[in-house]
Amino acid sequence: MAMRGRGRLLPGLILLILVHCCTLASARTDDLTVTLSAAQPWVYLGKFGFTVGNQSTVNGTITGLDRVTEENTKGTPWLLLYCDVEWADVLEMPTTTYEECEAKRKVAREGEKLLTGYAPTGGSTGVFWKDPTGFDMHVFQSSRPYVWFAAVVDCSRLPDAPENKRVPSGVVSQHNLQLNYYQPDGSHLPCDEFGLPMLYMMCTIGLMGYAGFYFMQLQHHQSTTGQIHPVTACIGIVLLLQWFAMLFEQVHLWSLESSGKGSNFSNGVSHLLSWLATSFMTAVLVLIGYGWTITSDSLGHMLTSTLGGAGLMAVYGIKVLIMFLSYLGVIDSVDHAMYHDYENRGGKLVALLQFAVWGLFLHGCSEVSKQRANDNRVMSFMTSLKAFGSLFILAVPTVVTFASLVIAPYVRHRFVTIGILLIQLAGITGFAQLCFTRSVYFKLSTLGRSQLGGI
Repeated sequence: MAMRGRGRLLPGLILLILVHCCTLASARTDDLTVTLSAAQPWVYLGKFGFTVGNQSTVNGTITGLDRVTEENTKGTPWLLLYCDVEWADVLEMPTTTYEECEAKRKVAREGEKLLTGYAPTGGSTGVFWKDPTGFDMHVFQSSRPYVWFAAVVDCSRLPDAPENKRVPSGVVSQHNLQLNYYQPDGSHLPCDEFGLPMLYMMCTIGLMGYAGFYFMQLQHHQSTTGQIHPVTACIGIVLLLQWFAMLFEQVHLWSLESSGKGSNFSNGVSHLLSWLATSFMTAVLVLIGYGWTITSDSLGHMLTSTLGGAGLMAVYGIKVLIMFLSYLGVIDSVDHAMYHDYENRGGKLVALLQFAVWGLFLHGCSEVSKQRANDNRVMSFMTSLKAFGSLFILAVPTVVTFASLVIAPYVRHRFVTIGILLIQLAGITGFAQLCFTRSVYFKLSTLGRSQLGGI
C-alpha cells in the first residue's frame, strides 16, 4: 500500500506543476519595481535577444508609486536599450556626475525613449503620476541577432544637473515598470533561448534514464553488501535534486515558450534545487578529498578538524551573503552576470569562490596522497577523484569564461546552460561508477568495511 502511494506521488506532482503553468499571462512581460534617486540614477532592468527582422518591439507602462508632489513630478527618465556589443563598456561607465550619466545614457544610440514624453490624459504632469504612462519602442536589425539590455536612467537627479532640469535634493521616487518584448513575428521567446526547451527536455530524459540505472545498481549493491555506502546515498540524493531541478526548469521553459512570461515559481524552485544539488555534491567531493571514508569514517571529524570543513563553511557563507546583499540591492545584481558573464564585482567574486573551492579540493587530495603514498590503490583512486572532481567543480567558471571569450552573445545562454549541465552530469556519473562494490574506492573505503550499515 505504501509503495502504491509513493508511486502516485510523482505523477501528481508533475500534474500540479503543469496546472500551475497553465495560468500564466500571454506575453513576455517583466514586471519590475524601480527606485530612482541621486545615489541610483541608472537601473538595469533585464535583457532580451531579438532575432533578425524589420521590427522588434518593446512596449509597456510605467506607473508612479509615490504620493504626487511638485518635487516628484520633475525629472527626465529615459528607457534605454543597449546592444550586446557595447554592454561590457556600459557596465564600466560611472554615473557620479551629470556629465558621466548623460554619456552613459547616450551610448544607447539605437534605442532610447524619454518616458515623460507620454503624459496620460486628464491633466497629469508626467510619468510620476499615479495613472500608467505608456511607451513603445522598436528595434531594427538585419545583419545578425542581437541581445539588448534594458535600463532606466534619470540624470536630472544628480546634484550637478542643470538647474532647470534638476530634481530637488533628497527626492526618491518608486515606479512600477511593465516591459513587454516581442520578436518581429510577435513571438516572445528570446533568440538566445531558441531550441532550449527541446535540448533541456532531452537532458531531463537522459538523466532520468541514468538515475534509473543508478538506483538499480544501488539496490544490487545493498543486496550484495548488506548496506548502503554513505557516498552512494549522497550521489543518489544529488541525482534526485538535479532531476527535480531540471523538471521544474523544463516547465518554466515550456511556459516561456508558449506564453512569454514563464513561471517564477518553477524557475525559482529549479534554481534552489540546482544550487542545493551542486553545493551538496561539491561538499562531498571536497570532504572525500580530505580523506572522508578513506582515512577517517567520521564526518564530524572532517568538518571540524580539517581545512576542508572550515573552508567549505567560509565559501558557502560568503556565497549566501553575496546573494542576500544582491537581493537587498546593496551590491549590483548578479542575476544577469553570475552564470553567463562575470560582468560585475558580484559575478567575479562568485567565480573566484568557485576556484577557491577547487583549491581546497586539490589541497585535500594532495594531503591524502602524501599520507598514503605507498598505497597504489589509494593513489589510483585519488587520480580518478581529482579528474572527476575537477570536472564537476570547474564546470561553471570554465564554460562561462570560454563562452564569454568565444561564443556570440545570442547563442551564449544555450551554450552555457547546456554545457554546464552536461559537464557536471559527466562528473557526477563518472564518479558514481567509482563507488560500487567492484571499484577500488569501495575496497579501500573504511565505511565500505563497516558493519554499521554505511550511514
